[in-house]
Amino acid sequence: YEMGESRVYVASDGGRVCRPLIVCDKGASKVKMHHLDKLRAKEWTFQTFLNKGLIEYLDVNEENDSTVAMYEQDITEMTTH
Repeated sequence: YEMGESRVYVASDGGRVCRPLIVCDKGASKVKMHHLDKLRAKEWTFQTFLNKGLIEYLDVNEENDSTVAMYEQDITEMTTH
């Protein structure tokens, strides 16, 4: 979405590279230790994390408008992933 232009761009060309990223909210990762415990216990799968909005796939265009922390200690209030 481009605010000044009131346009929405949809990129649907094939072969778009997407990568999974952990979602952050209010300066913290949405993935907590109890979520990881459920994964280790095989109660949850990677798909469960996606379905619950804890992880999402971003493509290159979406990453341009996101603030991605490389490490958990780098997360700030502005961090999106």
